[in-house]
Amino acid sequence: MRHSTERTLTSPVGSLPRPADVVDMIVRKLHDEEVDAGRLKSRVREAVS
Repeated sequence: MRHSTERTLTSPVGSLPRPADVVDMIVRKLHDEEVDAGRLKSRVREAVS
Protein backbone atom coordinates (compact mmCIF):
# COMPACT_ATOMS: atom_id res chain seq x y z
CA MET A 1 0.00 0.00 0.00
CA ARG A 2 1.27 3.48 -0.87
CA HIS A 3 1.55 6.11 1.87
CA SER A 4 2.11 9.85 1.71
CA THR A 5 2.41 12.64 4.24
CA GLU A 6 2.52 15.26 1.46
CA ARG A 7 -0.84 14.65 -0.25
CA THR A 8 -4.12 12.78 0.01
CA LEU A 9 -4.11 9.52 -1.91
CA THR A 10 -7.35 8.35 -3.49
CA SER A 11 -8.32 5.20 -5.31
CA PRO A 12 -8.92 5.26 -9.06
CA VAL A 13 -12.63 4.56 -8.48
CA GLY A 14 -13.54 7.71 -6.59
CA SER A 15 -12.62 10.78 -4.65
CA LEU A 16 -13.23 12.25 -1.24
CA PRO A 17 -16.81 13.24 -0.42
CA ARG A 18 -17.40 16.98 -0.75
CA PRO A 19 -19.63 19.11 1.50
CA ALA A 20 -22.68 20.57 -0.28
CA ASP A 21 -21.40 24.15 -0.11
CA VAL A 22 -18.11 23.15 -1.74
CA VAL A 23 -19.96 21.31 -4.52
CA ASP A 24 -22.11 24.40 -5.08
CA MET A 25 -19.06 26.67 -5.36
CA ILE A 26 -17.33 24.28 -7.76
CA VAL A 27 -20.42 24.05 -9.99
CA ARG A 28 -20.80 27.84 -10.02
CA LYS A 29 -17.12 28.21 -10.95
CA LEU A 30 -17.51 25.68 -13.78
CA HIS A 31 -20.42 27.74 -15.11
CA ASP A 32 -18.26 30.90 -15.05
CA GLU A 33 -20.30 32.39 -12.22
CA GLU A 34 -18.69 34.57 -9.57
CA VAL A 35 -17.14 32.59 -6.70
CA ASP A 36 -15.13 33.91 -3.77
CA ALA A 37 -11.80 32.22 -4.58
CA GLY A 38 -10.46 32.67 -1.05
CA ARG A 39 -13.56 31.11 0.49
CA LEU A 40 -13.46 28.18 -1.95
CA LYS A 41 -9.78 27.54 -1.19
CA SER A 42 -10.46 27.73 2.55
CA ARG A 43 -13.46 25.38 2.41
CA VAL A 44 -11.60 22.82 0.26
CA ARG A 45 -8.74 22.89 2.74
CA GLU A 46 -11.15 22.34 5.65
CA ALA A 47 -12.94 19.53 3.82
CA VAL A 48 -9.80 17.47 3.23
CA SER A 49 -8.14 18.00 6.59
